[in-house]
Amino acid sequence: MDFNLVNQYAEEIKQSGDAEQHKRLISDCIPYLLYLRTKFGFLSIPKEDIKNELAYDAVSDAIMKESDKLPFIYRLKNTFRDICRKRIRITREHDSNLMIEKYDIRIPKLLMGTSAPQKSPPTQSQDNELVEMANNILADHDPFSKKVVLQKTRGSTYPEISDIFETPSNECKRVYWHDIDVIRTILNANPEEE
Repeated sequence: MDFNLVNQYAEEIKQSGDAEQHKRLISDCIPYLLYLRTKFGFLSIPKEDIKNELAYDAVSDAIMKESDKLPFIYRLKNTFRDICRKRIRITREHDSNLMIEKYDIRIPKLLMGTSAPQKSPPTQSQDNELVEMANNILADHDPFSKKVVLQKTRGSTYPEISDIFETPSNECKRVYWHDIDVIRTILNANPEEE
């Protein structure tokens, strides 16, 4: 795979939104994503899932990450890794919950490794403040964009969000990444103070 050519295609797609070129880019990236699957040890994720769904999500997300100044191929690697980790975590939690229910295990989920530890009051307070700040930042934004951010935060995929709001998937991605960039910019307005 010619990384420079792929980077160029990604930039052209970001500018033009050409659906056919987007499909070609996805098919060009599938061998690289299958290589990353092996390299990162995501062998529990079937190759068919990568070809049918994850390649589309990873390529589309990597194209839409405007805040990241890395070349497309690096954004693709990072995005694919994050998607695979999330899928494995969700699968593991689902399987563990089924096992807990099936065998009527009374051990708390935390001991089974399927639940996040309870946050301390100061940490929970900081998280609540960040959520409130994000809500205030998005207060003047279009209601549709806030709904897209909430759906994506809850773990919905872009095709699912597209179906929910009857809006093209690329538009949902654009809106989501625009709002995330706005939140990041405002929250990190003075990085030298950190």
